Amino acid sequence: MARSTAAPVIVRFYQLAATPLDAAIARIADKAYRLGLKLCVVAPGPDWARQLDQFLWRFPPEGFLPHALWDDPEAPIHPLIIALEPDDRNGATVAITAGDVLLAAPERFDRVVDFALAGDPQSLADSRNRYRHYRGLGCDMEYWTQNDRGEWAKKS
Repeated sequence: MARSTAAPVIVRFYQLAATPLDAAIARIADKAYRLGLKLCVVAPGPDWARQLDQFLWRFPPEGFLPHALWDDPEAPIHPLIIALEPDDRNGATVAITAGDVLLAAPERFDRVVDFALAGDPQSLADSRNRYRHYRGLGCDMEYWTQNDRGEWAKKS
């Protein structure tokens, strides 16, 4: 377990309206990396994981976000692992989920980041189900919405 605190897990939902999912994941991962945190991005499948891997080689444009795929033998030495299941071999305290991924045991991490796509009714419905799941486990919940200009507002 990579938890660094006994406090409840914080689950932060982001409802995307202007930012593509891969870019939102990259921005949050870059910010966490700059804060010295280690992460795991849980992808919905191997193709999506490899696409994100390729995207992160180009993001941020002025820098580099060190990362590895789950099947790389050196994944544990990287601050970010892109995996198909929750993976804290690198000491990750933050899990970022992509697509309709639900963490059955979020307590492995201090923080979980989840996304919903504002213009997609199925994504929003799935997100509400995940929200209820995490809230039912006693996680501290936050919900952020994005407007068309990309600005964020905390809803709860």
